[in-house]
Amino acid sequence: MLDPASVEDDPRWTDAAIPKFHAFWSRDADGLVTLPAETAAFEQLVDFLIARLDAGPALHAHHYAAYEKTALARLAQRHATREDEVDRLLKGRVLVDLYRVVRQGIRASVESYSIKRLEPLYGLHREVNLKDAGAASSSSRRGWAAAPPPRVSSATRSSARSRATTATMS
Repeated sequence: MLDPASVEDDPRWTDAAIPKFHAFWSRDADGLVTLPAETAAFEQLVDFLIARLDAGPALHAHHYAAYEKTALARLAQRHATREDEVDRLLKGRVLVDLYRVVRQGIRASVESYSIKRLEPLYGLHREVNLKDAGAASSSSRRGWAAAPPPRVSSATRSSARSRATTATMS
């Protein structure tokens, strides 16, 4: 068990408040990936972050590269929900891009600064070949969520195809 005095990321740490993994899945009650389920998962995530920010204004959510920041903005627009909250997260500099920190903070003899390329610098030795990592990741994820792999509903698939067709015609 971690010593509460050594935990630096959460000033509200107590013995009773064990850090917990929070999963926000875009699945409906039948296990299908749907747009309404994506909306609900997005709202839950943003509400979770905002509640943490309200409880501790010094909150930072760390990510690596631009995907998460871009995805939050895109999902707020797609679902027309939580725009003000996402704006607060972005303008408040809550999201900390560790890729940028690494790029500006170290010089390394690597082809890129992807996490996979930097692993040898901090002594990580993979137990599973990267080609097999997807399967290993799926296996370890079972401990986090007992739900089966997502199935995409025909309505969601149709909507995605329609958006893709519209985008290519523009």
